[in-house]
Amino acid sequence: MQLKRRRSPPPPNRRGNKGWYDDDLVRAGTFCLALLWPVILLLHRGTTSTSISPTSKMSQTIHGGKEVLSSKLAHAQTKLRTLYEAHSHDRWGYGPTNPRVAVIITGTDPDALVRSISSVFATVDRRRILCVVAVLDLPTLVTSETTTGENSTDIYTDVDRTDADQRNAIANLTERLAEIDAGETVHSHGEMGVEHTHTHTHWSLTNHTHGKRIKLIPPLSNARRGVSVSRQTARVFVEALIEQHTHHGLKREDEDVLLLLLRPDAVLAEGWIDPVTNALVLPPPLPLEGITDGDGDGDGNGRHTLPTKLSNAISLKVDYYAPGSHGMVISPPAGATLTFDATLHPKWTTDTTALLTMDGPQRSYLTAAVTGPATVLRWETWRELPSSDGMLDGYFGADLELSLNLWLCGDGIDILLDAKTVIDPVELPASESIVSDEHAARIAAAWMTDPYAEAMMKLRTDGRKEPNELTKLRELVKDARESASLPSNLRHKCHLFE
Repeated sequence: MQLKRRRSPPPPNRRGNKGWYDDDLVRAGTFCLALLWPVILLLHRGTTSTSISPTSKMSQTIHGGKEVLSSKLAHAQTKLRTLYEAHSHDRWGYGPTNPRVAVIITGTDPDALVRSISSVFATVDRRRILCVVAVLDLPTLVTSETTTGENSTDIYTDVDRTDADQRNAIANLTERLAEIDAGETVHSHGEMGVEHTHTHTHWSLTNHTHGKRIKLIPPLSNARRGVSVSRQTARVFVEALIEQHTHHGLKREDEDVLLLLLRPDAVLAEGWIDPVTNALVLPPPLPLEGITDGDGDGDGNGRHTLPTKLSNAISLKVDYYAPGSHGMVISPPAGATLTFDATLHPKWTTDTTALLTMDGPQRSYLTAAVTGPATVLRWETWRELPSSDGMLDGYFGADLELSLNLWLCGDGIDILLDAKTVIDPVELPASESIVSDEHAARIAAAWMTDPYAEAMMKLRTDGRKEPNELTKLRELVKDARESASLPSNLRHKCHLFE
């Protein structure tokens, strides 16, 4: 599929792109009244003249002119309403054609979480950030008590971390995220124009406040959630927030929130939000001459006042820091995509045809799988995806399932060259960039017919030295299919490997 190009955003106004405030609306209303008062006066005269006309012919002429003017007036009102809807985000910073973003990020390293979340606030107008939900998923400390004589000893069987370490980590992360929320890191929002920060000294000199945007979900005390469950846990919070905003009139029904699934090794690059928005939400065109109603309800607007919403996903182009280079960024060529081989292992490749198929100014091309560090899609698209396996606790396993959802049940995945993220390869453990046999078995059980699953298992175990590897993998697939937690009935909802 090819992404359509959204029209350019409106130019800044004389207030420094502050947008429409009440006095602006008054001026706009006065200006419209000045333009339309001759029409209103003529309509009024037409009504009066009809009642005192000495001849029926003159009355019919005036009456016909009244109908023409009424039609033109209705058309002008529809056009003004459409223009206002298209640019209403100038007042609040968000709206149906510039929806807010909900960010979900999960990780085990508090420093990495802070770094990634800071990049969200540094690259997105605060007014367009609905919330950032950070799930801290620390390894669990497992203890067992042994007794020697009168003394008992705790044996730490998982990691060298104590309960005090966990409490301190949570407290420290909470404090650092509060600083981001308070505007003490680089951020921007409409009335302040360019990026800025607030120190405690500067805070008393400013005339604005910052609403709370960040929600921290602490780790469980007895187990790790894993990536899929962490994302679903965050989803519950965002769902409740959207419902409350809608109920209290803080969110319009036609504003479809965007979701950013962010990985903690990723730092967002400046300028990603606009091309991503342009690719996922298309604004309504202006009313066309001769078309008075697009949806048959007689209101004269129909499809011309509603944005077009797409069901694909955008995977941000991945640049990376060269190991040992002290910050040097390497940018792979256009066409670099992530795919998976017949054994379900990830594999980077370069599509040599990408330069020939890129969609003009949008500069996009398709990818078989989400690249992982940063993926954006409409919230409603994510809610409607049929498969969510909580047992896929690694990043690539969860993202592979997301990719299959988008390709087999949705409109696919695109990479935008103008929407980038930078990753530090050292931050992500190698174990997170592979698909384990357990994950491969669950994906095969949910998405593949028997012939494809058998072919995958044979290729996956080919060359292994341990005996009975194929038999073990077959048992894993069988157990997965009998599991109550496995996503079911996908063949009735999506395409399968068949």
